[in-house]
Amino acid sequence: NTATVLTGVAFSDTFPTLPGAMVVAPTPNGTTSGCGVPTFAPSAGSGSISFSNGTILAGSTCTVSVNVRTSVTGTYNNTSGAVSST
Repeated sequence: NTATVLTGVAFSDTFPTLPGAMVVAPTPNGTTSGCGVPTFAPSAGSGSISFSNGTILAGSTCTVSVNVRTSVTGTYNNTSGAVSST
């Protein structure tokens, strides 16, 4: 979006379970950049994350990251849920 500030930005992400369960790592190191002051507090061992109350300035990007781990080595395809704003 190049012209409008987005507020109330939110999404959730349920991690894949195959080939083995992906979960938030024991040290999550959840970070955001360019997202305002969102609510984002990933919990170690959780199979999902949620992000809410983000703000993205016009023409900008918001980056969200968290450490994860799996019990099985393999390829994991992960796509978050839809991103919304108010």
